[in-house]
Amino acid sequence: MHAVASAPRRRCRSPFASVRGHHTGIRYPDFEATRSFWVDTMGRRVLQVWPYGDLTLAYALPPAQDDFRLEILGDPGATAQPRFGDVDASLGVNGYNHVCLSVDDVDAALEELRARGVDIVNPRSRSTTSAPASPSSAIRGAACSSSPSASATTTPTELRAGPGVCPVRSAPSRQ
Repeated sequence: MHAVASAPRRRCRSPFASVRGHHTGIRYPDFEATRSFWVDTMGRRVLQVWPYGDLTLAYALPPAQDDFRLEILGDPGATAQPRFGDVDASLGVNGYNHVCLSVDDVDAALEELRARGVDIVNPRSRSTTSAPASPSSAIRGAACSSSPSASATTTPTELRAGPGVCPVRSAPSRQ
């Protein structure tokens, strides 16, 4: 296992010092199936749902975190992306690659996800690079429709061991 590097010194005088992650948006062909996956299977909480043209959008919060949202953009019309067999195969395509979720115990999370019928595409990381790593695995996101003709999401979701989010802690102070 690789040593985890310490974070570089904060740049609190930067004009962008107040920038924080707010949300990441993922487009799906079936809003309800996707909402069901993220809420019923992954335990997320729906903060808000709204129409946007022909799409339905929603912010979904993690089970015990309020400061980062997954934005679900759903309903037919988007061009399908390639479907990859695992995370490694997806690394050869430019653009958005994956979502990484931190969990306290990767093995326990994988066991629960398997019990819920989630497709595990990388049971454990096979990292051979010098990049910082912790135990990780990848799952395929929401199966967006029970219809065999509908495409499923192609964006892998990585689970990585990391500090838990319960109980909710205050954000680190800016220096």
